[in-house]
Amino acid sequence: SGLVYGYIGHVEYIAKKAKEELGVDKLAVVATGGLGKIIQEGTDVIDYYDPLLTLKGLEMIYRKNKNR
Repeated sequence: SGLVYGYIGHVEYIAKKAKEELGVDKLAVVATGGLGKIIQEGTDVIDYYDPLLTLKGLEMIYRKNKNR
């Protein structure tokens, strides 16, 4: 549980600091990866969860560069 709560704390701190540095009140936070769902369930700072976001991005890059 310490590992999960530690990561939740990291995410909340990073989101807070990013908002401060950017000078905004609202910032979209996206969790990705297989364990992102566990972190999302433990905090309210994550707005979206997509377990395949990284792979989708890599596929987009591949398709864009496929015929070069």
